[in-house]
Amino acid sequence: MGQVKDQAVAAARSRDFGNAFLFANGLSMDELLGAMAAVGAPLLADMKAQSASSAGKVDMPRIQYAMQVVLTRSLPALAPGDLAATGQVNTARAFLQRQAGMADPTKLAAIIKALDEGRLIAEMNDVKGQLRGLARDGQWSGTGRNAGHILRAAPELISLLAGLLDNSATMTILSLFLYGNGPHGKPEPDGTAVGHAVDIAAYNGAAIHLKVPANAPVAIRGVAAAISTLPPGKYTLGLPRPGGGNLIDPPNDVFLPVTSLDQPQKSPSRGNFRKDLSLVLEPARTALTQAVDSNPAAKIQFLYPDGVDHLHVTTIA
Repeated sequence: MGQVKDQAVAAARSRDFGNAFLFANGLSMDELLGAMAAVGAPLLADMKAQSASSAGKVDMPRIQYAMQVVLTRSLPALAPGDLAATGQVNTARAFLQRQAGMADPTKLAAIIKALDEGRLIAEMNDVKGQLRGLARDGQWSGTGRNAGHILRAAPELISLLAGLLDNSATMTILSLFLYGNGPHGKPEPDGTAVGHAVDIAAYNGAAIHLKVPANAPVAIRGVAAAISTLPPGKYTLGLPRPGGGNLIDPPNDVFLPVTSLDQPQKSPSRGNFRKDLSLVLEPARTALTQAVDSNPAAKIQFLYPDGVDHLHVTTIA
């Protein structure tokens, strides 16, 4: 966010609506819409209700137009002043199109249903709050390391989560959104970020980790089960590795071998999935090959060694 946009949001969140309107008055329409969205619907409704006291001090019809767009998620029938002539209505239309494309209500409802039924475990890294925010508002207002940021989910990510939870499947998510952390929160021009990836800690009862060598068969089973259930789409997969972080443990490698710290996060073949798969160690290679062959609609682009305690899945548009 720009400094003035930040100031507008901060003033609104502290209910200093007079100054919030003053700061908002100088924003471009795209920035203004982003700021109003960052305020959040309940507080924004209060701000709009008290806008009359600042009329005459700012271009209130323009600000009210932006608030109405955010609150109703639709374009008002009439645009005040020169908003149409100057392209600001088109900016608002593009804003709504971006918002609408980020969340499929039916699939989100299926994800929340799984959460409520206990089939989806999302207790770590505020994943539960992120999912409920998406279902409620179409976006999530960040907390903790994400504080001050608005994050949304790519439609492919919502399709992935819903697909993995079909047919009464169970899943534990380790992490979902993290602003500025690669595909977990890719920043957008309007200051928001879009999540394209999920870290899966368990699938259908199989814990996906290599914290101890004894869990290797279970981890293989969990990764293979997830691959065989991926909905149609394009993906890249980060496979578990022992050690994780700045540690390596070649004698206990299970999936892709890692013998130096310059190998994690990289496709060993530089992007050739079948070549990457051929480099996976046995018995994981056979299990993953069978899973891949059983699910041809899931187009995996490449594999790479990732962390110790999850399967990382990035969706690709």
